[in-house]
Amino acid sequence: MKLCIKRLIAFSVVKGSRNNAGIIIASECRRIGTQKVETRGILKTWNLRNKPPLTIDELNTILDSAYLNNYEYGCREDGILRTIVRCPGVDKCDYYKEYIKTQLTSADSVK
Repeated sequence: MKLCIKRLIAFSVVKGSRNNAGIIIASECRRIGTQKVETRGILKTWNLRNKPPLTIDELNTILDSAYLNNYEYGCREDGILRTIVRCPGVDKCDYYKEYIKTQLTSADSVK
């Protein structure tokens, strides 16, 4: 799991960012292979910290959307992920390092 999303799960989110944060968390869980039922528990625990918490219906909508669609939130400077949680630094992020390695390998294979 991306370090920034681990941090997002650990802290509360204020009204106005909760739905976006929830879909980011659920989509990351889906991306790494977490079962939907386990992701539901992660979202419920995370939601207890929110000010105010989302309703169960909202959490279910977020969960269903994340598992139905193929959303992925990356490291773009202007991306939604960075508007919600501070990047810990690409030098500390295993996901980003692997992403860069993959991109370099792809570029080499095209040559």
